[in-house]
Amino acid sequence: MATILGTCVASIAIGVSTLFFLYHRRNAQAKAFNEPPLLPYWIPFVGHALWYGRRSNEVYLAARMFSPDSRPVSITVFGQCIYIVTASKDVSAVYRAKSLSFNDLILWGLGAVFNISQKGLDAVAYKPVEDYGSSLLENSHGFYRDALKEGAALNGFTTSFLNCLHVELVKEDAKIDASPKGMKIRLQDWARTILGTASTIATMGPQILEEEPDLLKYNWQFDQDQVSFTIGLPRFLIRKQRANRDKLIRAFAKVYKDGETKQHDAIWWISGRQKMLAEAGMTSDYDVGASTLPVWNALQVNTNPAAFWLLLHIITVPGLADHIRKSISPAFDSGGKVINLDLMVNDPVLRSALNETLRVYSSSISTRLVTEDTIISGYTFRKGGVVMCPVRPHHWDADIWGPDVEEFVPDRFIRESSNGLIKGDAKLTRPFGGGTSLCPGRFFAPNEIISFVGTILLKYDIRLEAGESIPRPNLNVPSIAFSAPMNDVEVVIMKRSGH
Repeated sequence: MATILGTCVASIAIGVSTLFFLYHRRNAQAKAFNEPPLLPYWIPFVGHALWYGRRSNEVYLAARMFSPDSRPVSITVFGQCIYIVTASKDVSAVYRAKSLSFNDLILWGLGAVFNISQKGLDAVAYKPVEDYGSSLLENSHGFYRDALKEGAALNGFTTSFLNCLHVELVKEDAKIDASPKGMKIRLQDWARTILGTASTIATMGPQILEEEPDLLKYNWQFDQDQVSFTIGLPRFLIRKQRANRDKLIRAFAKVYKDGETKQHDAIWWISGRQKMLAEAGMTSDYDVGASTLPVWNALQVNTNPAAFWLLLHIITVPGLADHIRKSISPAFDSGGKVINLDLMVNDPVLRSALNETLRVYSSSISTRLVTEDTIISGYTFRKGGVVMCPVRPHHWDADIWGPDVEEFVPDRFIRESSNGLIKGDAKLTRPFGGGTSLCPGRFFAPNEIISFVGTILLKYDIRLEAGESIPRPNLNVPSIAFSAPMNDVEVVIMKRSGH
């Protein structure tokens, strides 16, 4: 017995010593190459993968505290070196560095996350497009930037969304009318279903939801599953995630294949981009469907959770909902339709509350691939490494936002700086990335969120059910956009008099 116990103790000691040796060997290599210091870890090769996959925000905070002056830090995930950058000046340097590529990571993500075949990726990356003189990968950002830029076309798209929203709310009115004392709903699920349905129909037409009625549910699951694809888990461990993703892709592939009957109501830049993909040599309907999914998903992943958080905070701050209703009511006609979009989306209080929502709940991450050795903050980012710039440490920096940084302050961006409090600057928020990865949908998203929330506030009274409160955001799961709540919230919704 003593011999067995001694053997076990010796094995454990050897194992711990080996792990200690391997970590310090890797750290010594980082120092030798002047890389950012390596955050401690236990398991060779796996590195920080399990920690990051379960508690990503904890990794970001640990990285920020580990290095002097919040300088860059290294982590390793299944052998891939990742540089985490949190200081504002270093993030700006990352955005400026031409040797840190966004397009290369996009190409990788189209394959790893959205399952486009290698032949499809070759078409995206290498086939010149006649009208643009560059690859689809190179012109993608400019294409969507031009399609979604501020102006008449964007306002028309927003109006189309509002028309679709009006149709969905008429259906809800019938349900609410059947509950004279108010209808109990789970606010997150209700809001993302209404908003997601309206935006999907405005973008893709109604046929895709007829083809796949559970499209939104599959997408909600896909948002949670994306980390499984990005950190490189073995295929046999993510069978359910792959099957769910496949349902989404096949729905988009089906409506593309039958485009004349099932996609004729889609907005022009959906069918226009699909035509460019086909001309570039993408012959697989599945690949075209997989290429359409990230565009549609991008319109869902920011707006749905942001609208939920904004609406929830407005209804829980005494007097705020009534103040906003009074301010935006001239934007609506007697039938509840928006007739002055500019008035509503530029309402100072509503806009400030949205900016605060973006600040508090955004968990976006700007990423780059190191294409050649690059100096950032005095450290060498080596070729082949990945750079990650999480926005949350910046959005929660008391030096930038003041002593009430951890509070949700609806008027933060319109108040006066006094008594140590700081007036927020919307230009300092980074919910839509920066540099070459600045989101092309950054103008439509606020339009969509504000017009949705404004319409809901004007039509309905919403109050928390007894015992409910604002939930904490789920910061454990890595997210490319917004943090979801730890739990949904039950509320009671009633139609307002005259609406």
